[in-house]
Parts: sequence; structure tokens; C-alpha cells
Amino acid sequence: MTKAKRIMILGNSGSGKTTLAKQLSEYEGLPVFHLDRYFWGTDWVEKDIALFRSIVKGFIEEDKWILDGNYIHTLLEERLEKSDRVIFLDYSRVFSVYRVIKRYFIYKNSSRKDVCTNCPDKLSWSFIKWVWGFKTRVRPTLITVLSRMKTQGKDVLVFKNKRKLKQYMRKEYGRDLQKRRLDV
Repeated sequence: MTKAKRIMILGNSGSGKTTLAKQLSEYEGLPVFHLDRYFWGTDWVEKDIALFRSIVKGFIEEDKWILDGNYIHTLLEERLEKSDRVIFLDYSRVFSVYRVIKRYFIYKNSSRKDVCTNCPDKLSWSFIKWVWGFKTRVRPTLITVLSRMKTQGKDVLVFKNKRKLKQYMRKEYGRDLQKRRLDV
């Protein structure tokens, strides 16, 4: 497989986008931009959307990057067009909800490094419903756009479970997907 210089990682909350981005960064020597870090301000307050769009636009103009995050209403087509490889972690709802709950207990009352400082991990019923609803709210858009990109020759990888991703990592990098705490 051709070495990618611009990689986009998509998937539900809790699917492992950040962990994969960190590992690919180590293996490929590419900088990672965690979109959550630039979208969310202190205490999970959304930043100005125009500012966020300009930041994302700046990232995609760079020669090398890994973008971690969906944000389908923010330059999705442009990000996809600029990327060499797109990875979609298309895992089950149950897996994602489990991982979000697990992450909460790991980071309870502290901020992860992939989000803005002063954003302690929190868990709410509305967030769990958002994660559960990803399959019907966000996934159809991603599937449609990624199918089109694939027919245009774009390198699109869709993983339905973690086992398939581990197989890919072993084949491509000679290493397994590392199990790690999300300290990126």
C-alpha cells in the first residue's frame, strides 16, 4: 500500500479514533490534529464555528497530517478530497457506548489530552443517546460520501470491528494495535 501523507480517521465516539491516530502518527511520522481539541472550549462550550472552520482549513492545507474526528458539517468534502487515505471505524453501537462509559471512568474529573484543557470527561444520558444515534444520524452520510470517494479511486478503509483493524495493523506495520490509555 502506498504511504499516505494525509490520513483522516472517522468513527463514532468511543470507537478508538484517537488511539489509532496516535499510533499511526508514531508509525508514519505524521502530526495529529484532534478536531475535538479545536471545536470545544473550556467546560465543553462550542467554539465559534467560523474560527473552527478556519482552523480546519489551515490543517488540510498542510502537506502531512492525521485528522481525528468527524464533524460532517465542517469541510467534510474538502477534508476527504485532500486526504490520501480515509479510515472509518464502523463499529457497533454497543461497542461505542461501552467504550464511552469505560473512558468516563478512566478520565472521570480530568481532561484528556485530545480535548481542550478544562474539559473534564463527563457522562450524560444525552451523550449516550448521541453515541447510540450515530448509526442513524451520521453513519449514512459517511457511508454515502465514502462510497463515492472509493469509486473515484480514493484509498478508503472501513473496519467493522477491532479484530479487522488489528489484522490490518499487523499486515501494514508488522505490529498489533496497541492497547493504551488515551493519553495523547
